[in-house]
Amino acid sequence: MTGRVIPLGRIAGIPIRLDSSWFLIFALVTWTLAAGYYPAEFKGWPAWEYWVMGAATAAMFFVSVLLHELSHSLVARRFGTSVRSITLFIFGGVSQLGGGTTSATREFLIAAAGPAASLLLAALFWVFESAAVGVAPALALLRYLAYINAMLGLFNLIPGFPLDGGRVFKAIVWAVTHDAHRALRVAGTVGNAAMSEIQGQAILEILMGHKVREAMRPGYASVPAGRTLQELVDGHVLVHGQRSFLVERDGRVLGLLTLQRITKQPRPSWAVVTAEEVMIPKAEMRITRQDADLRDVLEKMDRDGVNQLPVMENGHALGTLSREDIIGFLRDQVAQHR
Repeated sequence: MTGRVIPLGRIAGIPIRLDSSWFLIFALVTWTLAAGYYPAEFKGWPAWEYWVMGAATAAMFFVSVLLHELSHSLVARRFGTSVRSITLFIFGGVSQLGGGTTSATREFLIAAAGPAASLLLAALFWVFESAAVGVAPALALLRYLAYINAMLGLFNLIPGFPLDGGRVFKAIVWAVTHDAHRALRVAGTVGNAAMSEIQGQAILEILMGHKVREAMRPGYASVPAGRTLQELVDGHVLVHGQRSFLVERDGRVLGLLTLQRITKQPRPSWAVVTAEEVMIPKAEMRITRQDADLRDVLEKMDRDGVNQLPVMENGHALGTLSREDIIGFLRDQVAQHR
């Protein structure tokens, strides 16, 4: 929570509160729906109707979040766990329970109650949607609520803390091992891996359809085959921060020299060892093309454990693509779609 808490009353004796940060996300959801979702899905409405429907849908979304949290709380109280309050805030909602659970079964049922409620709501809204086909505002509201509750339920089943799925997975491990502390450690490890996988998939989705030419850095650093490692370090690495070089002779690319290859050589030998002697030969170089799919290239870089690739066509170097270039491209894409 981030600000002042406003009491709203009680449901089944449980205090319901609203953190002041909620107003920010409420305004954002309303604006997103009124300016984006509804005009795209339901054309021809007057502007005021989009805003009214946006605000009504945002309010109903948070009612759905409240029901999600209330399900956790009621099941917890059924098993003797006290419930201090439910608070809606900028990230959704949170049930403040007193003390921990005493068995894997109770942990499972309390954690699963929220996603189960959201999925049940999604099913109910979907059923009601078919009965509202002739009433556009009602249809729009029910369609969005069915979708968002399904997403809320499924997202919370991801096995990563602090999501409900992390607690569900912990309960399952607890039931198998009969060790609550071990279950927490295992669930935390798996949860971190799951969240990392989700983030990785999100990045790949952004890159889908984009080409290497959009993210590559035109031009490349080339060095003569006979240049010593000391000359490279002094004149290129330390001055310009370059970490890879194409090694050439008479305008022909012979291979690739990386900073890693340089640092593997004993320091006293830098003064006499040349780029050609420690480079990766051209036949063994990992390269990419400017029209290659950026998503596929990033996955290939991850598999091969490389940080940069020369961009080449017909034996000629056109530029380089590094992980930093891809990160910069991703940052620009996210900024453009805000």
